[in-house]
Amino acid sequence: MASTYSALKIELITTGEQTGTWGGTTNTNLGTALEEAVVGRAEASFTTDANLTISLTDSNGTQVARHYILNATSVGSLTATRDLIVPTIEKPYIVENNTTGGQSIRVKTTAGTGITIPNGKTAMVYANSTNVVSAVSYIPAVTIDTATIAAGTATFSAATITTATINGGTITGITDITVADGGTGLSTLTANNVILGNGASSPTFVAPSTSGNLLTSNGTTWTSTTPATPTPPFASGTRIVFQQTAAPTGWTKDTTAAINDSILRFVTGSVTPSGGSVAFSTWNAQTATGAYTLLTADMPAHTHTLGAINAVGGLQGGAQGYVGDGSSPTGSTGGGGSHSHTLTQDLKYYDAIIASKD
Repeated sequence: MASTYSALKIELITTGEQTGTWGGTTNTNLGTALEEAVVGRAEASFTTDANLTISLTDSNGTQVARHYILNATSVGSLTATRDLIVPTIEKPYIVENNTTGGQSIRVKTTAGTGITIPNGKTAMVYANSTNVVSAVSYIPAVTIDTATIAAGTATFSAATITTATINGGTITGITDITVADGGTGLSTLTANNVILGNGASSPTFVAPSTSGNLLTSNGTTWTSTTPATPTPPFASGTRIVFQQTAAPTGWTKDTTAAINDSILRFVTGSVTPSGGSVAFSTWNAQTATGAYTLLTADMPAHTHTLGAINAVGGLQGGAQGYVGDGSSPTGSTGGGGSHSHTLTQDLKYYDAIIASKD
């Protein structure tokens, strides 16, 4: 009676068959069929840009579909996700997607939906005689140094994550994280409002209110308030001296005739807006010269003393001589000479204007 074959195509020798040759069959069963199923690695090559079907035949000789590890490769670049169709039996596989073209492959049975494996990734799957599913759906305890979830959904039930770095993507299913856990306790935040801390409770908000308002502290919290009208530094009509030609913005230059070419006078009493009639430039440029003869009245009162004449004896020729004894006074008037004084004025000055606040 002829041999039969198991699902993995291990040859089952009928009792009494292969006398003298059964040893060879047994060696092939153990050294080829079972070894391929337990630790074997074979290449499943997509020779065209199409789905690939690997199957098993009644032979205990080497077969790709029997191997535990399938290295999926391709002769050319795949242009879309392609199916690797395996036999519809119960068998685990480790599948490596090493195809070119950057495409995923889907490991499945003829009628199943299968498992999609991204390019460059390796997955452990299981053919359950109906479909190909993930070979691992539960790990009771595990320590992972580095993990990357490229696509799909990761579900953590009652898990404790000590340190996690999230570089992007979207986290869904988590709402209203409490303040104690680093959230706000709210599902939404009011648009354009200022958020105020509220201890361990959900934050409060300050609405912008009127355009131009300011966020103001009252010593306890913050409110949106209308800013106070600033008090101008100078009241309208205030007059100030400016050392420039034009008045600043908001000021009006005084161009009245009384102001032009005048000097400032400081007083301790009431202010007289203006006075005098000689322009400063005229007065400052004048030169005073001229000769003047002193009059008697211009001189201080003074006297001159002339001594008396006394005879002291005759002189030759009948003349007599006299000697003054300083006893006879006389006066004198001023002479007819004159003198002059020259006065030149050239005071330094700064030009300035007077302007009043609008």
